[in-house]
Amino acid sequence: MARTCELNDADHVSDPDHVVSKKGFEYCPIKNPCSSSPCPSNQWCAPDFYRDTFKCNYGRLTQWGPWSTCRCPLVRYRGCITPMNTSAPLLCEGSKMEEEKKCKSVTDISGCSGPLGMQDGKIQDNQISASSTYSGPHCYPRYGRLYKTPKSTWDGGWCAKHNRIGEYMQIDLGTMKWVTKIATQGRNAKTNQWVKEYTLSFTNNTITWQDYRGDENCTKRFIGNTDRNTVVTNELPVPVKTRYVRILPQAWSRHISMRMELYGCASVCDGGCKVLDYLDCRKNKIFTGHLIRSFRILAPGLEDCQHKCYLEDKCCSGPLGMQDGTIQDNQISASSRLHSRCDPSNGRLYKTPRLYLDGGWCAKYNRIGEYMQIDLGTMKWVTKIATQGRNTASKQWVKEYTLSFTNDTITWQDYRGDENCTKRFIGNTDINTVVTHELPVPVKTRYVSILPQAWKGRIAMRVELYGCASDYKMEWILLLFTGLTLIKLARGDGGCKVLDYLDCRKNKIFTGHLIRSFRILAPGLEDCQHKCYLKDKCVSYNLGPVEGMARTCELNDADHVSNPDHVVSKKGFEYCPIKNHCSSNPCPSNQWCAPDFYWGTFKCSYGRLTQWGPWSPCRCPLVRYRGCITPMNTSAPLLCEGSKMEEEKKCKTFTDISGCSDPLGMQDGKIQDNQISASSTYHVGYCSPSHGRLYETPNFIWDGGWCAKQNRIGEYMQIDLGTMKWVTKIATQGRNTVSNQWMKEYTLSFTNDTITWQDYRGDKNCTKLIAKTFLNYVIIKLCAQRGAYHLCNPTQLQTHVGKITRFIGNTDINTVVTHELPVPVKTRYVRILPIAWSRHISMRMELYGCTSV
Repeated sequence: MARTCELNDADHVSDPDHVVSKKGFEYCPIKNPCSSSPCPSNQWCAPDFYRDTFKCNYGRLTQWGPWSTCRCPLVRYRGCITPMNTSAPLLCEGSKMEEEKKCKSVTDISGCSGPLGMQDGKIQDNQISASSTYSGPHCYPRYGRLYKTPKSTWDGGWCAKHNRIGEYMQIDLGTMKWVTKIATQGRNAKTNQWVKEYTLSFTNNTITWQDYRGDENCTKRFIGNTDRNTVVTNELPVPVKTRYVRILPQAWSRHISMRMELYGCASVCDGGCKVLDYLDCRKNKIFTGHLIRSFRILAPGLEDCQHKCYLEDKCCSGPLGMQDGTIQDNQISASSRLHSRCDPSNGRLYKTPRLYLDGGWCAKYNRIGEYMQIDLGTMKWVTKIATQGRNTASKQWVKEYTLSFTNDTITWQDYRGDENCTKRFIGNTDINTVVTHELPVPVKTRYVSILPQAWKGRIAMRVELYGCASDYKMEWILLLFTGLTLIKLARGDGGCKVLDYLDCRKNKIFTGHLIRSFRILAPGLEDCQHKCYLKDKCVSYNLGPVEGMARTCELNDADHVSNPDHVVSKKGFEYCPIKNHCSSNPCPSNQWCAPDFYWGTFKCSYGRLTQWGPWSPCRCPLVRYRGCITPMNTSAPLLCEGSKMEEEKKCKTFTDISGCSDPLGMQDGKIQDNQISASSTYHVGYCSPSHGRLYETPNFIWDGGWCAKQNRIGEYMQIDLGTMKWVTKIATQGRNTVSNQWMKEYTLSFTNDTITWQDYRGDKNCTKLIAKTFLNYVIIKLCAQRGAYHLCNPTQLQTHVGKITRFIGNTDINTVVTHELPVPVKTRYVRILPIAWSRHISMRMELYGCTSV
C-alpha cells in the first residue's frame, strides 16, 4: 500500500544529464503556480497544488484540515484550519463537503474475490487444522477443501470428533489477506452430513480471536448447506484483513462435516482521494545525485510527494539513546533472560560481545509473551525502530514482533498504526543486518515494549528507538484519506493544539458578576472565550476543573481591572479576562475587525456576515459536523470560520421502526411448536407452552393457553424466533378457559445464545406510558399495588422505568393488550416473565417486528 518518495534539491533544467532510466519510477518537477510572482507586492501568493492554481491573500496561513471519515450516507467534510500565525498566505476559507464519488463507507472489494487456495492447493496441508477429527486419516481437516472427492484412504471433507458447539476448522492464509467471501459444501460420503449454520472468527496471531460481526452488533451467523454437494456461498458484508480464519459450526445435519473455500485478495483499493496527474511526470525515470530525503508514502501518493517537496520538511527521527547510552541500563528491562551474559541492557543496537557479555538480549523461554521493555525517562515521540539479531556464533534473531506502549506501566496499548488490528513488524533474517521500520502513526509515550512473535533459534535481539522530545514543534503537513482511516503523513499529533493565548490565573475565580454558567467540552479554553465574546456585557470568564469530558464555563460582566477585590482563590479553576484583538480598532474604517480567539489574532474583512450552518445528522460513530456559511452580504462582522465537530454526547442514535410491526409467527404457526418452551407446565397435555399462541382456542384435548406449574416469580415462557429478528411489539391474552386466569404484569428478557440473558429496559431513565384505560376502578386498583404507580390523569397510567421495564398485562381472559417497545430489540430468543397474575400464571401471546429495520 505504499511507495517511495525522494525529494531532490535540483531538477532537469539545471542538471539535464541527471535524469536517468529506472523502471517503475516517475521523475516529477515541481510546477509552482507562484513562480511568476502573479500577486501584488503587498500580498502573498499561495500555490494550490491540488487544483494547479494559486491565491493572492493577506498575512495569515490557513490550510485544509483533515477530511472526516466517511459517514452513512457517504459524505465527508473538511474545514479550513489556521495552524500558525505567520506572514504566509491563505490557502482556503470556509468548509468543504464531498459526496460519495470521493468517499466509500466500506472497503471497495470490487475485483477482490479470487479463491485463496483451498481448492487448488495453494494453501498447504499444514496450514489447515481443526479442533478435532473423527476417524483418524479418513476425514482430516486437510480434506476439507471445496470439491474434494473421496478415495480409498480418505473421505471428501473434514468431520469433527464430537457434535458440539466449539468445534472448528482453521485456515492459515500464510500472510495477511483480505477475505471477502466463503463457500461451503457437506461431506462427500454416503451419509447425509453437512453444516447448516456457522460463524467465523479471525486473528493475526492465533491468540486473540475476534468473532466476525460484519455490519451488525452481534456475531454474524451464516446459512450453510442443505445437502452434501451443493455449494453455498456467502459474501462478507464487511471484508476482513486477516491471516487466520476459523469456521465454527452452530447447527448441522447428523454430524459436523464440511468442505470449504475462502475468497479475497492480497490487497484492495481503500477509496479516498483520487490521484490526478497535475504534473508532467516522466515515467520510468528518476533524477539522481541530488537526494535530500527518501521516505515511504501511501500509494499512489503523487500529491503527497509534491506537497512534501513544497513544504518545509521538519524531522523527528533522532536516536533516543539505546546505542549511545543516553538510555541507562536500569531503564532497560525484560520479561526474562537466559543468563547474565544476555541481560536486557545488552540489547542495544550494534552491541558487540565482550568477555562476560553477549551482544544482545535473549529471553529465557521461546514463547509468545516474552518482551523487552524500554523506559525513555520522559514522554517522547517514537517515530522509528531498528533491530538486529544476537551478535554471537549461534543463529538467533527475531523474525516478527509487535509493539506496545504506555505512560504508566499499568495500562498497555498495542501499536496499531493505521490499521484496525495490532501491527506486526517484519524483523531480521540474520544476526547483524539492521532492519528499520518507520511507525506510520508516531506514538507519544514513555515506555515501549517489543514483543517477539516469531524467531530463529532463540528469542534474541538488539534495538534502537528513534524520535524526538515530546515538546518538539511539529508541522501539520498533510492528511490522506484512505477508506475509513485517516493516515498521518506528518510527524506529530496533528490537529490544533489547545494553546493558552490568555494570561489566565490558575486556582482563581472572579466572583459577584456572573451572567451565565454552562458546561463545555474539555479543555474548552477557546470555547469559553468565544462564548464570552458573543455574549453582550461579558468581559471575563471562569473555567472550572475538568470532570470527565466536560468542565464549567462561567461568564462575568466585569473583570479584575474594575473590581480587583473580586478575584478570589478556588482550587482547580482558572480566571481569564477577554483579550480582544479588535479593541484597538486595527482595521481601516471601511472594514470590520473579526477577532479570532482560536489563534489569538484578528481579521479585517469587508461586510460579509458569516454564521454557523446547521449540524449534519448524527452518523456512526456518533459525530456531527457543521460548517461556516455566508448567508448574505452585510456590514456585519464575521462570526465564524472553518468547521466544527461535536462528539457523541451531542448525538443520539435511534432505530427507525416504522413499518416493522408484522406478526412474527405465534398465531399463524410460522413459529413451530418446538420453538416454544417454558420454565414449567401445569399439565403437559392441556396447557403446554405450544398452546400459548394468541387467539388459541380450547378443544377436548388442550386448553387455549400456557399455564405454569407453580405461581411464583421466575416462571417464564420462551420463544425461539429461529434467526435474529427485530421485536417491536408484544400482545397478550389470558387463558381461554372457564377459570379467570391471566397475567397482570410481566417483564421481558432476551438473548442471542440462550446463555447470557438481558432484561428489557427500554429507554432506561425515561418515564413511559405503559397502559391506557377508561376504567377508573382498574387504575385505582393498580395504583394501590406496592406504590409503584402514580396517576397523571384519569385516563393514563404511567410507571417509572429507571431499571427493568414492567409491562401492564390483562384484566380478563380474552381482551388483547398490546405494548410497543420504546426501544426495539434485535434478538433471537425472547422470554416473557410474569410478575403479577390473576389466580394462576397463564397466557397467550404474539410478538411483532420484522427481519430488518
